[in-house]
Amino acid sequence: MIVYNVTFSVEKSIDAEWKKWMKENYLEKALNSGYINSHKFLVLVNDQENTDGKTYAVQLYAESFENLEKYVTDHMGSVFDGLKLAFQDRQVSFATILEEVEMI
Repeated sequence: MIVYNVTFSVEKSIDAEWKKWMKENYLEKALNSGYINSHKFLVLVNDQENTDGKTYAVQLYAESFENLEKYVTDHMGSVFDGLKLAFQDRQVSFATILEEVEMI
């Protein structure tokens, strides 16, 4: 399983609106794309340094690198453009790609 993990730092003033946008746009589009199997939406609980907001991690799960690459190529540009348009610099993010490791 391949995980596309995006970590977001979100200002307090937009938290509720941002989560609603993420649910209705980011996650809905990802799950309806045909490339993403499931997701997790997580909040960082030991984030004492970010007093102006919250830190979230959104994990999208794909069966293969190929599926993830197609999703990122076909969909992520418009999703991040939408985030930038809706929230400007009140949220920032970075992405990482992870692969699940099976332990014996």
